[in-house]
Amino acid sequence: FDGDSNDFRGPGAFSEQLAYDLAGNIAAVNRELGSFTYRYDSKNELLGASFESAHRNFFDEDRSSSEAILGRGFQYDLNGNRTSDTIAGVTQVLNNFLLSNTKTAFTADPDGFGNVASKRDRKTGETDAFVYRADKKLVQFTRFDGDRDRDENDVEVVSYFYDALGRRVAKVIHGKDDDDRAHDHHARPCSREHGFTQTFTYLGDQDKILLGKNGRGELTLYLDGVGIDEHLGELGPHGVRAYISDHLGTVINGEALGGRRAVGAYGEALEFQQGARGALDSSSDPAQYGFAGRSLDRESGLYYLRERYYDPSSGRFLQADPIGFESGDENLYRYVLNNPLQYTDPWGLAPTPPTVSPNPEFPIPAPNPTPTPTPTPTPAVPAPKEGHPDFIGPLPPLPWYERLPSLLPSLLRKFIRENFPTDPNDPSNKPMPAHKPEMNQHGDAGGSCPSA
Repeated sequence: FDGDSNDFRGPGAFSEQLAYDLAGNIAAVNRELGSFTYRYDSKNELLGASFESAHRNFFDEDRSSSEAILGRGFQYDLNGNRTSDTIAGVTQVLNNFLLSNTKTAFTADPDGFGNVASKRDRKTGETDAFVYRADKKLVQFTRFDGDRDRDENDVEVVSYFYDALGRRVAKVIHGKDDDDRAHDHHARPCSREHGFTQTFTYLGDQDKILLGKNGRGELTLYLDGVGIDEHLGELGPHGVRAYISDHLGTVINGEALGGRRAVGAYGEALEFQQGARGALDSSSDPAQYGFAGRSLDRESGLYYLRERYYDPSSGRFLQADPIGFESGDENLYRYVLNNPLQYTDPWGLAPTPPTVSPNPEFPIPAPNPTPTPTPTPTPAVPAPKEGHPDFIGPLPPLPWYERLPSLLPSLLRKFIRENFPTDPNDPSNKPMPAHKPEMNQHGDAGGSCPSA
């Protein structure tokens, strides 16, 4: 598979061809299931997408909602925040923090760290609550049912645990018989009958999952390539699965996408995808790789991007960027500069070009948001010749004391040559004859004392 071919046949066939605009943005993606086209503004932010299916039965389960997701349109303010959305409607933002849109209302944490503390569905009243550590790591997710008249508010509680390297090593889904953490804000027990734990074992000190254990204690072996989030396949209780990935590293045949092999431009799950969001069970795969090769948390619909959690429905992170403006983006919440077809963010810190390329011989280029103009060389001006009005004639010689610094090297060489000759062919370099003492009349050397 070279990524540029579309000659695959059979039910498992996959092909992908990319087309670019003059700014280097991905303007079209041709897949075996249809054609995607994309529009951008002058800052290379995604304005909209459209999809034309190659199969009449692609939208059989929920045509209207799926077409809306795959054909979603956006508008942004100067800081890259969405001001309007063809699905979520008009948005309200304060200091780059999303307050609300037509569908959802958001609240910030009371400590002022800029984390999303809760999000509430305006229609159903369903509320997702989030609890963080001091380092902004998410440690607990709670879902409250919007039906306040029920005795048990259908609360779902999930806790997350990390090792000393910051890697998520366990996910605990609390059940009805668990401890106090499995109770809602009215101190009523959760509606889940049983709790279970999923654990993850990493390859040495790398951030690659090697083994995952589901709630039944069954192990799954995950195979990765050299690149980050370059997932190759898995071997587990459900058999062997070889992953198929697109140019972003999105695993299109995994459990996260529900078998439909497509997501929205920002990773939004198609609403007819079964299992894209919902309660976990003990047999669920521990690591469900989906959009851009990251793991989907089915209980919340969020993607775990190591340092932060990403909400594909809003195209934003729950937490502000922990490295601040060092990421190169003045907006600490938006995802990959609003260009999700061109960049990924495997660490949740800064946008980077994807490490998975359909064809290694033709890597995916990055757009150039601000082309650097080629400087025009300044032509050399020739010196005026004699007779020209600007000709000033030869310069007068400098006095000796101003010429002394430039004369010192030549004077030093002359001194060395005269006093320390080294050239054997130079007559002046011949050794001086040995000095013979003069003899006196007695035949003794002059200056010597006669013997007693």
